[in-house]
Order: sequence, then structure tokens, then C-alpha cells
Amino acid sequence: MGIIIFIGIIVGLPLIFIIYLIYMWWQRRKVTKDLEWWRDIPLGGRLQEANNILNAYRYIGSDYNNLLSACILRLINIGAISIETTTGKDGKLTQNFVIHDLPEEPKQERLVGMIHDIFRQAAGDDTILEPRELRTWMQSRENQAVTDPFVQALHTQSYIYKYANDKSRQSVQQLFGLKKYLKDFSLLNERHVGELSLWKEYMIYATLFGIADQVIRDMKRINPEYFNMDDIANQMADDMTLPTIYSTFHNSTSRAWMSKAEREARASGRGGRVSFGGGGGFSGGGFGGGVR
Repeated sequence: MGIIIFIGIIVGLPLIFIIYLIYMWWQRRKVTKDLEWWRDIPLGGRLQEANNILNAYRYIGSDYNNLLSACILRLINIGAISIETTTGKDGKLTQNFVIHDLPEEPKQERLVGMIHDIFRQAAGDDTILEPRELRTWMQSRENQAVTDPFVQALHTQSYIYKYANDKSRQSVQQLFGLKKYLKDFSLLNERHVGELSLWKEYMIYATLFGIADQVIRDMKRINPEYFNMDDIANQMADDMTLPTIYSTFHNSTSRAWMSKAEREARASGRGGRVSFGGGGGFSGGGFGGGVR
């Protein structure tokens, strides 16, 4: 009897996985077949809902790093963060984040507001956020009352069956249509001046999709003057300060998530360390990931 069960497991698990892959392929095909460009911002600009859809349509695993990076760019876009040259404690001039008030706070996405609150507290009274300050603040046990709800809110569960219906398909196709539009950005040289108002949002979503490097290169090639005239756009395309903050925030958030899970495991009597993979952890870099 034991041998039969063992054989059933050996045969059944790969079969279930194959069926799952076929189902995922079919659902992705229904969304992406004959996909048209979408130029507007989908889902009312809700980045976390967009990331939920991207994760739902992945074959394996989830990504939250791109979402964190996109939220930082959203904060820069609305003026809650600026990148300024400041004098460090060693007397050297460096570029750092300066944290400002969050405009129209009640209207902002919850996750964006939570990130702003973490940055504001970590920056301290001088409002200048240095990477080491952010790392130290997020690792402190004294701040777990803030970091625990944040990592819990970040890791929203998303399943493809939630979107595999006619009601949700339009939103899903608009999201993937925007990704297709941005990937083809270099082909669209008939750029209208009126569309420049969307370019900062395009950079945010390109980061969410994991194609920011390519899209920013295309934007600079199509209209280099835009980045010289628009200080906020230039800051969002910054290739020095942003990656440092991204990596610090990604790593600190991952450690905070693992610390929370380990404490919960010990409290439940399971003990030991917790490791993450697949849907529970982080993958990709600041501009990595994205549904291919």
C-alpha cells in the first residue's frame, strides 16, 4: 500500500504541475493574444493592484521589489521626496533624499503613505534620508510597530482565478497593453507634446514592469530636452541616487519580513529560522522582474 501511495505521489505531483502550467499559459494567452497598445494609466493609478495582477500571471513566484521602487518614484512625482545635494557629517557633498510633506495624504495609496512615513521617521528632524539611516531604522526592534504592518500590507496575495473572468479582463488587458506600449516606445517617434504630462507616470510603470532602463533610454533619445526642462523627471531618471536607496530599502524590507515571520514562528512553537522562496519572498533588482 505504501509503495502505491509513493508511486501515486511521484506521478501525481508532476502531472498536477503540468496541468497548472497549461492553465497559466492559457490564461496568459487569453490576455495577451492580439493585445493592443494602451496609452493611459490603468486601474486608476493603483500600483499595488497592478502588481497583484503581474504576480497573478507569473508562472512561479512573486515580486515586490519593483513595486517598492515604483512607489518611491510616485513619491518623487508628487513632490513628497526630492533629491538634493547635501553636506554629510564627514563634510562631503552627496546626493540624498529630502523628505517633504505628503500632498493630499488621504487620497494617496495606502502603501505609498506607509513608505513615506517610514522615510520621514528614518530621516529624523533634518528630513535628509541617508541610506545608512534607513537601514538602521528598519533594523531596529523599536520600530517593529511600524515595519510589521508595512511588510504585511506589502505582501498581498493574488491568484489568477481572481482575474480570469470577463469583468476583470479589461483591466488586465489595459495593464499589459501599457507594458507593450512602453516596450515599443522607441518605435513611436510621432510623440505629441501633450503626452509629456504622462511621461513621469510612464517611468513609474516601466519600473513596476521591470523595463525602466530601456524606457528611460528611449525617452531620452526621443526627447532629451524634456529631462533638462523638467527637474522632477530628471530626478526620477537619476542613475546614481535611486539605485542606492532602492537596494537599501529592498534589503531592509526583506529582512523585516523575515524577522516578523521568524518571531511568529517562535511564538507558535515552530521555532527555527524561516526561509522564503516563490510567492513569499523578493525577487529581482530595482529594475528587474516583471512579467515577460
